[in-house]
This record gives sequence, C-alpha cells and structure tokens, in this order.
Amino acid sequence: MITRTDMIQKLQQFAPIITLVTGTEDMGFEFSAVVPDGVIYSEPGMLLEYSSGQWPPSEWEDDTD
Repeated sequence: MITRTDMIQKLQQFAPIITLVTGTEDMGFEFSAVVPDGVIYSEPGMLLEYSSGQWPPSEWEDDTD
C-alpha cells in the first residue's frame, strides 16, 4: 500500500505537473500545478498583473529572426 509520504515523493520526481488550466475573458488564465515545494492552486486573475490577461504574455514573443 502506498502512503501519503510515498505519493508526495513520487509526485515531486515528476514536478512540475500542470493539473488544470482555465481561462475567461475578464480574469485571464489560471492554473493549478504540482511543484517540488507543494501545490499551486488556481485563483481568479492570478496572472493578470503579469500578463494583462494574455496567454502567453506578450513578453514571451520572440521578434528576432
């Protein structure tokens, strides 16, 4: 039988794992993920300050040849 500790160790080996992505026109994108230090839970508007609602953020665009 797998214990909670065993499951956490197994998940940490594969992290980060995106478990959910949602997007709306008014609040932009949110995601939930398993990361080596724990879990990121989605929250409405969690990327608005960074991306202004765009995904991927325009800063990620590569305009070079």
